[in-house]
Amino acid sequence: WMGYGLEDWPPKFVSKPRVKGFEVYVDVPASRDTSIWENGRMQTYHDLQLIFDVNPSTKVSELKAFIAKRTKIPASRQKLTAHLRPSMKSFGYYVDLEDDKTMSD
Repeated sequence: WMGYGLEDWPPKFVSKPRVKGFEVYVDVPASRDTSIWENGRMQTYHDLQLIFDVNPSTKVSELKAFIAKRTKIPASRQKLTAHLRPSMKSFGYYVDLEDDKTMSD
């Protein structure tokens, strides 16, 4: 029964909070800033996928602050773009996100 959540008896149920706004998926490409180093040697070098729960009134600068907190990359060095798909049949398009705009803009 391993993997079905029945490793412990009685079973433990985890209740997760309700999403308040919507989830934003942020892909951070692999770089020296996101790699893990030990004793001067690089141990891991991979992309990061971050998920943030934001409200429509959240500013892009606040999202950059969330990313900076998790990745230690300053907000001034970040450039965010959004991939928008108006329908499932279209490939979508990219939009640059400016600091003074909100997520609903």
